Amino acid sequence: MRDSLGKGTWSSCPCAKCCNVRGMALRHSHFCKYACSEEVPELQDMEGPVEGGFSVAFDPLDGSSIVDTNFIVGTIFGVWLGDKLTGVTGRDQVAAAMGIYGPRTTYVLVVKGFPGTHDRVLLHVSSMEQRVENVEKTMETPAYEQKEILNQLIEMSNRFNACVDLLASYPVYEAAENSRNTRRKWQHVKETTQIGEGKMFSPGNLRATFDNADYDKLINYYVREKYTLRYTGGMVPDVNQIIVKEKGVFTNVISPTTKAKLRLLFEVSPLGFLIEQAGGYSSDGTKEIQ
Repeated sequence: MRDSLGKGTWSSCPCAKCCNVRGMALRHSHFCKYACSEEVPELQDMEGPVEGGFSVAFDPLDGSSIVDTNFIVGTIFGVWLGDKLTGVTGRDQVAAAMGIYGPRTTYVLVVKGFPGTHDRVLLHVSSMEQRVENVEKTMETPAYEQKEILNQLIEMSNRFNACVDLLASYPVYEAAENSRNTRRKWQHVKETTQIGEGKMFSPGNLRATFDNADYDKLINYYVREKYTLRYTGGMVPDVNQIIVKEKGVFTNVISPTTKAKLRLLFEVSPLGFLIEQAGGYSSDGTKEIQ
């Protein structure tokens, strides 16, 4: 597998190109030491540094079963410092992210030590537009503020930019506009620091209500209290709407006849980290997930 990175297979799903590009991007980031995916759970050597490097667990295509219906799908990343993914907990994560591939391509990123989640949207900007934007920003910002902003950016760069490069360096698709006059740009559009319950719910694994009486009662409570049902069948878009709307509940409950499908390392811990940093709460029903 290590020898075939960049041309081998990280996933057996029909969207192999979409999935395998993640393994290539992690290798070429030069920050990642080890990585594993939901489809390839064995650690793969990405040839990054042992000291100061990261290990990454990711689900390359969350929602692969709804790709053919043109629903929104996504990617999930959890990042740990060092060269191992065994004996670690969700609390040990130094960063996490999810990519959302819908009408817009967005990434929601969180870095340990920095408050909130940060939503970035992928734009395609011509070189002329970028030059005009840079001039306008410089003219509007006083010199002393420019210096202060620069100092803050330098102070943050070692930790933050490394994670940004690691998680969002490779878009999932090839843009037709990719020419010498057009470039891709990640624009920060939202910071979320608080999530309320609200009255919106996304009930995964509804079939469990058949032989899980508590789950059946919970769903009936949501209906009786006139909660709004917002469920896509994909965990990434359902969790993303909670962060964007700053309210809502996502559930995925099991029963004796419907076992758990979500994996702690690849999905639950990274998305739990995102929700908690955004001001929400994650639980397995009895205790904190992380």
